[in-house]
Amino acid sequence: MSRACDLIVSGGLLVLLLFTPFAFGSVHPWAYMALESAIYFLVAVALAKIICQRRWPVSATNLVRSLAVPLGLFLGVVTIQLLPLPPTLLNFLSPATYQLYQTSLPGWPDKPAYAELLKLAPAQAAPTGLLATVEELRQTDNRQSNQTRQTAAQPASALVATWKSVNFFPWSWRPLSIAPSLTATDLNKFLAYGGLFFLILLYPLSTASPDAKAARENSVRRALVLTLLGCATLVALVGIVQRFAGNGKILWHFVPYDWDSAASGVIARASGPFVNPDHFANYLALSFPFAIALALKPRAWFAPGQVNAARLYCMTSAAIIFMAILLSLSRQGWLCALLAIVLVALMTRPANPAPRLIWFRWRTLVTASYGAAAVIGLLTLTVWLAGPQARQALDQRVSETIAGDRTLTTRISIWRDSLPLIGDFPLLGTGLGTWSELFPRYQSAAAVEVYFREAHNDFLELLAETGAIGFILLGIFFYRGGRLIIAALRAAPEYLRVFLAPALAALALMLVHEFFDFSLQIPANAMLFTLVLAMALRLALNILAPRPRPAAEIKTWLPAGAIAVAALLSALTFTQDWLPYPYNLGVPANLAEAAERIERYPAQAAGHALIGQLLAERAPVQRQLDEYRIATRLQPNDPRLRDLYAGALMRAGQREQSLHEIRQSLALAPLLERHFYLNEKLLPFLADDERRAIEAGFEQAIANGNLLAMENLSRFYHHTGQPLAQAKLFQTRAASTSDSAAKCDLAVKAGQSYVAAGQLTEAEKMFKAAIAASPQDPRSYQALSLSVYARQGNAEAVSAIIGQGVAAKADEVTLDLSLAEAMKALGNAGDAATALDRAEKKIRQLARLGDDALPRYLALADAAQRMSLPEREQNALEQALELRPSQRDLLIRLGGIYLNLQRNDRAALVFSRLTKLAPDSATAFHLLGRAEEARYGYTAADLAYARAAQLAPANQEFADQRERFKQKLAANLNSPGK
Repeated sequence: MSRACDLIVSGGLLVLLLFTPFAFGSVHPWAYMALESAIYFLVAVALAKIICQRRWPVSATNLVRSLAVPLGLFLGVVTIQLLPLPPTLLNFLSPATYQLYQTSLPGWPDKPAYAELLKLAPAQAAPTGLLATVEELRQTDNRQSNQTRQTAAQPASALVATWKSVNFFPWSWRPLSIAPSLTATDLNKFLAYGGLFFLILLYPLSTASPDAKAARENSVRRALVLTLLGCATLVALVGIVQRFAGNGKILWHFVPYDWDSAASGVIARASGPFVNPDHFANYLALSFPFAIALALKPRAWFAPGQVNAARLYCMTSAAIIFMAILLSLSRQGWLCALLAIVLVALMTRPANPAPRLIWFRWRTLVTASYGAAAVIGLLTLTVWLAGPQARQALDQRVSETIAGDRTLTTRISIWRDSLPLIGDFPLLGTGLGTWSELFPRYQSAAAVEVYFREAHNDFLELLAETGAIGFILLGIFFYRGGRLIIAALRAAPEYLRVFLAPALAALALMLVHEFFDFSLQIPANAMLFTLVLAMALRLALNILAPRPRPAAEIKTWLPAGAIAVAALLSALTFTQDWLPYPYNLGVPANLAEAAERIERYPAQAAGHALIGQLLAERAPVQRQLDEYRIATRLQPNDPRLRDLYAGALMRAGQREQSLHEIRQSLALAPLLERHFYLNEKLLPFLADDERRAIEAGFEQAIANGNLLAMENLSRFYHHTGQPLAQAKLFQTRAASTSDSAAKCDLAVKAGQSYVAAGQLTEAEKMFKAAIAASPQDPRSYQALSLSVYARQGNAEAVSAIIGQGVAAKADEVTLDLSLAEAMKALGNAGDAATALDRAEKKIRQLARLGDDALPRYLALADAAQRMSLPEREQNALEQALELRPSQRDLLIRLGGIYLNLQRNDRAALVFSRLTKLAPDSATAFHLLGRAEEARYGYTAADLAYARAAQLAPANQEFADQRERFKQKLAANLNSPGK
């Protein structure tokens, strides 16, 4: 019996090691439910063995208790978060949670929320349109149908459904957790990880003597580590192969929920079976220290005849893992890989080098030199084998890191926004797993469009979810565990240090990674971390308590009761939703479902916005206002919710309050595209006070330092026909900035707006101000000559201002092109041609000096197009095409000119080249068909039109053109004389 239990437990652990990463990191419910159930089964097997032996296997009881107490108390705190509490006690323990329930559940705790609404219109269908955008704020993109979601989210059986519907507490009692279903899911994971931890830490191996026990311990430990390395190597190989031979899907067949579709071609970053490349890199980083340690010192673990093979195996594993981490483009992964090498090298060195200090230092220096050379060589080999595209991606990633990447800025913003949340729920938190529910309430307006599921810092997220009490308890657990491992590392002989050192390094690397990510929330990574921690602590207990006391007898009912608890937890595991949150939610179809959503997730604002829409024409508008007011309180920085609230206020006749909400909404999101009433078709119908409110919102955003506000206000003025206001906006901003380049740009824009308003005198002043701010910027001279002097018919002023620009050493090509356009507008064709010739000559001169002539030839072509000189445009484009023979937009533009000039043979040649460069472009074949048709190559035209229709079957223009061509061809064939 004991031997069978040993085989089941050890075999089960090896299977879990292999299963968890290849089940997409076990992030989906079917995978982590299987993981949790398997762990509970293995725990039950271990308890069964204890019943058979009737002995408690723990010798270092005090050390185990020092770990079990804080962990047990932490799980107790999370359990308390799930218990419904009377309102008075809830308000005492967490006033912020109490206030949240009062805000989101109207009437609570005096009466049930929404009881009267459920009688009002229980079967009314949910509206479409704006509702979808509100829902998007709470969920990432989901391609599952509502029916699929609802079916998948059903409990496993009628018994489970009945169990879930039972309520043992008064209706007014509510838990500390603002989303109990999410807390229950994460609590079950913690219980499973805790069970796995104590299973590995305390499992009694079948041995006959202390020496046999030590040998058995070493054998099991070696098997687990070698399996761990083999699994990590296989995961790394899959990531490398998928990076170069993937089809845009995870493991070549799975498209994650968060992706709109499969990626086109290979995935840019190696991720293996994981959805997130950073989690892939973290999983490999946990295994990397073991590969390094055993490659450096295989003699500590293997017999003399196995040393060379073991060293080769571990070196190969280390190289493959290192390559995969590099190709993952994970900066945290790169940092952890380098730290792993340093930490393992430091921890595995001899403990007492004093007798041969000089020799030790020399040996350390030589070893470090060899190690650095190996790392550099491996890095060079990886970069060389990666190919040009991967090298470019690596270069870009390194450049982003040096220059400062916006992902770090985003994470810092998340952390900063999380601090007020922590301050509102300081002691007991919001509930384990509920950070994403409440974070939108504190999320800054700049990032409100993005739905963050995690804080990208598990320390902050844990503090927010479990409060200071839970955070401190879990911190005590890890602190005590770390102290035990460090103490054992100091006391351990060298052959045991070879395991403890990489284990401690792996745990330290996870500590570093958790500051920037959430890898411990990925079950595969958490399971591997738990296994490494438990194995290290088990070895530490053996080292620190080498003389075990006689095992004490144990009451049979204790392990038997624990087996019953494990069986119950295993059964409850499968009552969880079979779709991951938030994809299991769907869109409520009526008031009853919307109210039920709010009951389950009271921190979400979308449910209230939905009820507000469902109440339209069914209840007084004041009732709608109540729901929209709640929604804006729950997510005060969400402009779309404020727009809904403003619309309801306007319908209720509360115009001033509505305009106030519009101003607040524009101040939060000064973007035209974010507000339905700023659509170009609706802008002309805005009332004067509405325009003033919108302008005030933009101005407030500008005062708050929003960089996009001014540009969008300018667009608003443009679309509403207010060029003078637009000009004054740019003029004011130009006067307030000290940056010369920005002042010049704003002054030019102000001048152009004054031109649109017909005030050429003011425009001239602004263009001259731009020249004064940046004399070498040719745009100011160009705008002044074309927009002011050419319109005034003042040829002398045009020549003078262009000459001034030349004297200021502004770009002469741009100045000559401006002079040519101005003279053409003034009717001086000869002077215009002379200026164009001079510009073209200077382009050739600059090209001989190494200047990039392509943008200059394109500018020449644009000027010739504006001057209606197709021959000059054609010549400029031909020169440009010589520089970039494969640039598709050049081919399209040049071919179009050839068609307009009826040079159909040249057009056909150009478009034929385009189809070879872009064989999947329907536009290219359509243009080739037009050219062939124009030069009477009807057979080739028919083939080209057919190919265009085949590549773009939904393009009606291509289909109509092909049909017209067929009719023309048929008419020609049937005409007399044919």
